[in-house]
Amino acid sequence: MHPVTNTLTTGFQLHQSGQLAQAENAYRQVLARDPANAETLHLLGLLMVQTGRPHDALRLILQAIESDSGVAVYHSSAAMVYMLLGNAAQAAACYRAALQRNPNDAGDWQNLGEALEQDGKLAEAETAFRRAATLQPGSAAAHARLGAVLERLDQLESAAAELRQAVKLDPNLAPVHRRLGSVLEKLGQPNAARISFGRALS
Repeated sequence: MHPVTNTLTTGFQLHQSGQLAQAENAYRQVLARDPANAETLHLLGLLMVQTGRPHDALRLILQAIESDSGVAVYHSSAAMVYMLLGNAAQAAACYRAALQRNPNDAGDWQNLGEALEQDGKLAEAETAFRRAATLQPGSAAAHARLGAVLERLDQLESAAAELRQAVKLDPNLAPVHRRLGSVLEKLGQPNAARISFGRALS
């Protein structure tokens, strides 16, 4: 095995086992020999996130993208860091870049929706959440997020339908029962709302 590959494999194993300082050292050894190694730049960037250094993480992950822009997960990771740094607009741009490369990733569609919602782009967020729910119809979280943004868009009947689907898929989601109760109150259905609020409490 090539020395760089061997050191990267060692670093990844250390990373997985939670030995972060040792993993960082191994990754830096790889980069000393191969500064443009995209996989190592990305992994070291993720390690920086874990150790509370998001600005360093972003710099490394952007370098990984510069070295190999075709890997969807690099763009997703950059988006995650932008969200940590409070830059929802740039995060959304990175999630879109990831989805250009892997358009059927339900998780990235949901994450894009969250970034867009945080950026105040509710109609675009609805589209992203709806795509996530279509790709992953058994995900209670996807239907719950779609229902929440539909409520904010004042599409209450559609919001109630999505929230009902979410609690059907996972009856233990107390916050979703509460949101459904609130939507049903707005729809003038107090008895149904009381049932949802009761389920939230139970």
